[in-house]
Amino acid sequence: MIAKSKEGEDHLVNLRRLFERLKKYKLRLNPAKCTFGAKSGKLLGFVVSERGIEVDPDKVKAIRELPPPSTVREVRSFLGRLNYIARFIANLSDKCQPLFRLLRKNAAIEWDDDCQKAFDDIKTYLVQSPVLVPPTPGQWKTKDAKLVPYHEYLEELAENFEKISFTYTPRIKNQFTDALATLASMVSITKENLIEPLEIEIAKGPTYCDTIEATDEQPCFSLSYPQDFRIMDPRLYRCARRGNVRSLKRLLDETPSLILGLTPQENSIIHIASRFGHVSVVQEICTRCKSLLTKPNIDGDTPLHVAARAGQLGVVSSLLKQMIEEPAFDIESGRNCRLKMVMWKNKRDNTALHVAIGNGHLQAAELLLEVNPQLVHYANHDGESPLYLAARGGMVEIVNRILMFPSAPSGGCHGQTALHAAVIERNPGIVQSLLRVRPELINAMDHEGRNAVHYAASSGEHKMVEKLLEFDFSSAYATDRNGHSPLQAAALLGHTKVISGILRHCPDSGEFLDLKGQNALHLAVLGGKAKVVSRMLEMEELEGLINQPDKNGNTPLHLAAVERNTWIMRYLLWDGRVDRKARNMSGLTALDFVKPIQHPNRVKSSSCW
Repeated sequence: MIAKSKEGEDHLVNLRRLFERLKKYKLRLNPAKCTFGAKSGKLLGFVVSERGIEVDPDKVKAIRELPPPSTVREVRSFLGRLNYIARFIANLSDKCQPLFRLLRKNAAIEWDDDCQKAFDDIKTYLVQSPVLVPPTPGQWKTKDAKLVPYHEYLEELAENFEKISFTYTPRIKNQFTDALATLASMVSITKENLIEPLEIEIAKGPTYCDTIEATDEQPCFSLSYPQDFRIMDPRLYRCARRGNVRSLKRLLDETPSLILGLTPQENSIIHIASRFGHVSVVQEICTRCKSLLTKPNIDGDTPLHVAARAGQLGVVSSLLKQMIEEPAFDIESGRNCRLKMVMWKNKRDNTALHVAIGNGHLQAAELLLEVNPQLVHYANHDGESPLYLAARGGMVEIVNRILMFPSAPSGGCHGQTALHAAVIERNPGIVQSLLRVRPELINAMDHEGRNAVHYAASSGEHKMVEKLLEFDFSSAYATDRNGHSPLQAAALLGHTKVISGILRHCPDSGEFLDLKGQNALHLAVLGGKAKVVSRMLEMEELEGLINQPDKNGNTPLHLAAVERNTWIMRYLLWDGRVDRKARNMSGLTALDFVKPIQHPNRVKSSSCW
């Protein structure tokens, strides 16, 4: 928890606001672990100061001392470590290209001079720890030689304007630019070509390209806006669904514009082929109109999303190959955007990796991670990270692969983490992997304030509870938003073995009271768990709970009487330690709440008193 201020005079004001919020939610801080007035410190593995963000020297030291990799696994490990400091190294992807080649399928591990040079350059770059600082307005200059002419021309144009503002328009809404991009993908331009000016007419509907014959027998292209631009030709749909490449070619040769037809869900022809796993159709479409690779449907899904969801490994591999070979260049960032195409998100902010893992397609997920490991850092609209989805789906291999990236998020929906998901799915193997690499997850809480032990205790997984407590017994002392500890959660739901397991590790954990001042025995009574009440009365560690009143002065016997639970009252009344005469805040004893209760197996005339 960090309270920061730009100016020194604002710091006390910010601290006061922080302490007031902590007081409001009844949270406490350990003074011995607090530092005040610090001008620099470590945050999330980085050193933050007024200079900017710096790499932690202790973490970089391990990278600098690494020997050259000799196996694929060691190459992946090295690249995984670099992922932690990727933002500090300019053009890291270009620097690592020789190493990426070693990870290609069926590639031989040949550590040549290029690999050694890339390895040495990166380690040399880390000798002087770089610092990230915000760019100074008006002083930024691109260092990429390909972008220098663009930059200079823009500076020249900027002198003609008093004010310049930049607005980002998503591709799905920028239909005019999308049409030009489609046009560019359908023709091959060389230096010898003479490009005549295009005559463009703006209309209401989105654009598509059409080939027409010019008078000089050379093909040229025009942009038009038909009313039925969305309708896909049924013949083309059947070809894509059945994988009939020969008929597809014939149709598109006759009428090239058919390639841009859409279904009611705005699926293009390549979406259809990807769903049904026809690699040859996908390849044919890409040779004719490569811009369809990133054309989203109504849900924002690209063909890669569709193939990953269906588990069509061949299509996923083909699409990734097309994207990697695409010499696309992002003028704004000055970086190659071929990997950016792989990271496309749909309307739920799911990448293709989210979709593959969420649908249990292990091989597709592994292929996506191999092509672009950066995918592990993205969470979707619900806050679900790839690590969380893999843990929830029981995909041990993917979990271990993602854990190689120290900064990969582990969050999920409702504030849960990957450890929560693994516990809920009762997967001890994934739980062990997560705790080995991310030990801090043991105390992570969801939006309801529940940690992993809460979930294990609530589901009655006593073995899981004991494994978690063996790792860190302090997690048994956490309370959720209702003030319930894991032991209280187990008591409410009637899990006797869990209660015994928690008491073995934390014998004083039964002393917790919730927001109503109720202990575990109160909750077992309210949950109607008669056998749990009977067993808890036999536990020496819980003896102090028997006559303990809640905030209304009600003992467990009072609550059993209010709930009119015959068996629980019998168990309590049989115990000589129970105070039958205890009165609550209203001055009532438990016996004042009910008439004599009949034994369920006896005649009505005999009472249980």
